[in-house]
Formats: sequence, C-alpha cells, structure tokens
Amino acid sequence: MKSARERMDIISAYREVGSYRGAARIAGTTPKTVRRVIARHEGGGGAPERVPRVHNYDGVATLVAGRVKSGGGGGGGGGGRGTSGGWSRRRSRRGAGIITAGGAPRCGRRVSTW
Repeated sequence: MKSARERMDIISAYREVGSYRGAARIAGTTPKTVRRVIARHEGGGGAPERVPRVHNYDGVATLVAGRVKSGGGGGGGGGGRGTSGGWSRRRSRRGAGIITAGGAPRCGRRVSTW
C-alpha cells in the first residue's frame, strides 16, 4: 500500500509524462500500480480503508487477562519458586491450551508477555 506522499508523486509524474510506463519509471514503481492509483484518483476515491487484522491469540486473550488479574503478583523475588499465588507464564500458556503436542509456542509467547 502506497503512502499519501507516494500516491501524490505518482499522480504528479503521470501528469508530467502522460503515460503509465513513464510515470512508473519516474516514481520507481510498476505501471500497474500507476494505473491503479490514477484510476482511484480520477474516480474520486482515496486510499482503501484497512481492515483490522485478527490475531491468532484473540481467543485466549480474555482468559489470560482475567487469570493474571485474579492471580495477584507473579512469583516471589530471588529466582526461586513463585509462592505469591500469581499466575505464571507457564500456567498461562498451559491454561490457555497453547502447550499441546502440536502447539504454537510463538503464539504462546505473545499471549504471556502482557
């Protein structure tokens, strides 16, 4: 997706040269992109609105947030076992169902870093 500045550069290059290929060469993009930007500009439309992305951890985010809030602190100091009753990172991943035989540890790291 081109920024507003890049789109304006493409439009001005097209107005100067008058061809898609020439404008593409000046703007450093492809003729197909120039054609799309010009068509959108002449049609009165701006950039298309972005659709919010869905994350693969959205389903367990509320579970983790609720457990972390209700659990209190996370572990005692000194590197020993956490005895404060907190919901540790290991428990958050296990409770969310992330640690399984075919689990996705990257997803689990994202969830448990809140």
